[in-house]
Amino acid sequence: PVLQGCNFIFSAPTSAGKSIVYEILALRRLISTNKPFMLVLPTVALCQQKAESLELLLKPLDKVVKKFYGGVRSKGTLIEDNTGALVCTIEKANMIFTVMMEEHSLSKLGALIIDELHLLGCTNRGFLLELLCTKLRFSTATATVQDTVEDVTEIREGVQVIGMSATLSNIKEVADWLGAKHFETHFRPAPLFEYILDGCRLLDRNLNC
Repeated sequence: PVLQGCNFIFSAPTSAGKSIVYEILALRRLISTNKPFMLVLPTVALCQQKAESLELLLKPLDKVVKKFYGGVRSKGTLIEDNTGALVCTIEKANMIFTVMMEEHSLSKLGALIIDELHLLGCTNRGFLLELLCTKLRFSTATATVQDTVEDVTEIREGVQVIGMSATLSNIKEVADWLGAKHFETHFRPAPLFEYILDGCRLLDRNLNC
């Protein structure tokens, strides 16, 4: 169902490949529906970095990246025929969704991808992310698909929500709220070692030099 447009929440440790997962799903959604996806990131620096990489990724498809973060705002209509992706901070994404709801144009968007979904619990900005998800949850059309991937031939209408996080402790509750499938793994491709710096001495977790 996820490949057909079902909402999806993915939790994995840092550097475990979450970006590759959402890029594959986003590209599949873009190609299958010919509708752009929106990528929501927590900081301007991450937006700049991801916008640059997406421009290279979408160039063979003759698609462009619209940018909405910090003082950057792409010119022209919000979504044009050659728009492949919109890269936004949380605040800008929330504003854009409000405008699209008022203009009844949410159907022009194929997917909403939220990186660092655990920021839902952030004291300062979590409410904006929750508001964004709530708007989407109750303002887009849904389609009924079967649970078995082999039997699914229909592409789900509306905006697919894809959430990524390394530290989402209540993934099942969030997935239920968003009507999403979820997958959680603790596999870490690169081993993580813990050390303590005591003055000029570097100790392992057993306090051995």
